Amino acid sequence: MATFTLNSETRIGKFNLKGRINAVRIVKTLNNYSDFAEIRVPATVSLKSKDGSKAIRRMDQLIHRGDKVTINLGYNGELKPEFEGFVSKVKRKEPLIIECEGYSF
Repeated sequence: MATFTLNSETRIGKFNLKGRINAVRIVKTLNNYSDFAEIRVPATVSLKSKDGSKAIRRMDQLIHRGDKVTINLGYNGELKPEFEGFVSKVKRKEPLIIECEGYSF
């Protein structure tokens, strides 16, 4: 029996959110002009700078409308691009909800 492990890699702006996502929902349809994605992440994150120091920051201060978004999903380490677009809205809740639109944004 084969075992499958779900993997994801999501980039928003200059941040790689690998392993920090609570949920992702992607909507692709021929009836809409644009693709849509919703990403849920913890409201705070621990950042490590190049000199090794750590700081805890709120994600809503780091992610902004217009930031480029790339979502890759797959199994057993084989990732495939599922969504490319831009941040359209950041909802300040717990967890933080990041709404994204495809290239029609």
